[in-house]
Amino acid sequence: MSILIFSHTDYYYLWPIIEEYMAKIDLDKIFLSNKSELKVEKPRGFNKYLEYDGNKVYAQRWLDKLPEIDSKYIIVVHDVNIIINCDANKIKELISLMDENRIDRLSLNAFNGSSIIDGSIKICNLNRHIYSLTYVPYDLCAAIWNKSSFFRLWENFPFERYRDSECNSGLQDFCRNNYNVYGLQKTDEKVYFCLNRPYFNFFKILHITIQGELTGPFDKAYMDGYEEFKKIFDKYKLDEKVSINNNYGGFKYPPEF
Repeated sequence: MSILIFSHTDYYYLWPIIEEYMAKIDLDKIFLSNKSELKVEKPRGFNKYLEYDGNKVYAQRWLDKLPEIDSKYIIVVHDVNIIINCDANKIKELISLMDENRIDRLSLNAFNGSSIIDGSIKICNLNRHIYSLTYVPYDLCAAIWNKSSFFRLWENFPFERYRDSECNSGLQDFCRNNYNVYGLQKTDEKVYFCLNRPYFNFFKILHITIQGELTGPFDKAYMDGYEEFKKIFDKYKLDEKVSINNNYGGFKYPPEF
């Protein structure tokens, strides 16, 4: 099993942050980014570095590079999701649940779902679940995928673009009808919110930008992640590198769940 950070040089200002936080994670780490003439050092500490052709669409990038990854399961995380905490032992427990139950995709968001598998970590079926805070059964949030299932998804949607994929009803229906899709089930454990997205502490994300912008007002937007965001914002002087959108809105804490 590998954790894979999918990135692009447009977001190179996040790479030092990724390097810092990924250093704390005890898993096989892969960094995937576009080929570029940009003279910026990639995040150190990864076990493997892959480069895709940035002229190709999102789906084709995966189709080209997934065969170069040996793991049966991959945790897919996009660069705008800074992993604040990752308990490798719990991730391994989730992989075991996926193997036992032939699960194709396991979202690392928290849900109040149905058809719950009651292991040491509870998970719930998302194939028919309607959830207001994200798209299901497919979205771009951090998730554990069976690599073969992930590859087959892009084989069936080879012209899919990053920003369009969540809103493609055909892609959603394909996942719903062909895949066994689960997420983390809400329990009594505290749920951590950031930009309306719900996480547990054992895999906690700071979703740092939306469409290349920091989102304000910061205390309302970053919710439980505000203190961590402020530390990163100050340390890496993000105000000098990223535009700020203080009018994004739509934040209510805690979100309906």
